[in-house]
Amino acid sequence: MSTKTLTFTRTIKTTPAAAYYAFTNGTALQQWVCDGLCVTPRANGPYLLTWRSNYYAVWSFEELQENEKIVVTWHGKDDPGKTRITVTFAEQGENTSITLEHSNIGTGDEWQNAVPELEKGWNSGLENLQSVLETGVDLRFVRQPLLGIFSGGVINAAKAEELGIP
Repeated sequence: MSTKTLTFTRTIKTTPAAAYYAFTNGTALQQWVCDGLCVTPRANGPYLLTWRSNYYAVWSFEELQENEKIVVTWHGKDDPGKTRITVTFAEQGENTSITLEHSNIGTGDEWQNAVPELEKGWNSGLENLQSVLETGVDLRFVRQPLLGIFSGGVINAAKAEELGIP
């Protein structure tokens, strides 16, 4: 079976150590990529990442080179099989170049829905990682639609009578 690799690169104004931490610490992962996380505290123990959209993925660390590289296996909801993610961190002056390669993705019909979702997810995830590390702003929250209601001021007894409300 043939496979494909999706590659994403983003340069972020941060250190390799901070970027590495964002991928390897459970609390940090929730700050930019997922809504919930469950960790099995053992060597190669799986992480269960969950999202409010009912999507979930399981990953397990295969390789850790502190501040340089991580390799994880990935199995997302409805994915036909396990894939592999390799993330490398390269210092570039005051910035860090992060390259994420999501590989071992099948090319058959069973993968046709997964590939665009993986692309969309990693593009938005890395954009949010950049925002969180550079500004502290989680784009998942600031981009949520909000509804505000303004009543035109305080409603006192006279205003309530004028509007016909109790």
